[in-house]
Amino acid sequence: MKGSPVFKEWARSWARRTIIQSAVRVIHPRPIEEHAQTSFGSNDTMLAAEPPELAAVLLLDPFERFVYVMSVLEHYSDQDCSLLLGCAQRDVVAGRVRALQQTGSEVEFNLALAER
Repeated sequence: MKGSPVFKEWARSWARRTIIQSAVRVIHPRPIEEHAQTSFGSNDTMLAAEPPELAAVLLLDPFERFVYVMSVLEHYSDQDCSLLLGCAQRDVVAGRVRALQQTGSEVEFNLALAER
């Protein structure tokens, strides 16, 4: 890490990718079926002590959580996400849409709880 700045950036990128690959192997997140129920609209208050934004991400189903973290927070492309997750790009796009909808609703819910 004390070497050239180019190597430092490559090492960080490689480390993030390796961590994601390991997590995918352990969790094995899969896209949900079109007719399957999701946790959308959950009123689970167990995470009330967490900041609303973090609680919303933690309440996502595994696939949506991986897609959200990889594509929104880490800025991976849809193609990179689909390769790492072993799914179609359309599943990544659909998962991101669900994640964004759910996180928005959960943040609103948690903020409303905090105001009480």
